[in-house]
Amino acid sequence: MVGSDVVHADRWIRVRADDCRDADERSIAPYYVLEYADWISVLALDRESNAIVVEEYRHGAGLVAVGTIGGGVEAGESPDAAAVRQLREETGYEVPLDGLGEHLAQSYHQLTWYKAMARLDR
Repeated sequence: MVGSDVVHADRWIRVRADDCRDADERSIAPYYVLEYADWISVLALDRESNAIVVEEYRHGAGLVAVGTIGGGVEAGESPDAAAVRQLREETGYEVPLDGLGEHLAQSYHQLTWYKAMARLDR
């Protein structure tokens, strides 16, 4: 990479236009790179190991879809605290985590998955 310009940046996404060179010094520009803010998804299970899912409007698809609990990690918030908060906000369940899952790197952004076992005693 021989250069990079930030095209857009806000609390959710940052878009860069990189100027790259291949092995033969040919320019590959602009090569757009999307950098997303920290994000968590929670796969919450009840005592019978059934997934707890939510219905949410997905603007990009223009429809209401069923999916896992998830959302942005606030500034200064730990990923596990964000997982507990998102579970509470989206389902009303107030439960401790039963272990963290793994961090998955994807080609277009970083997506962090956490596993939480819902304890239905409210």
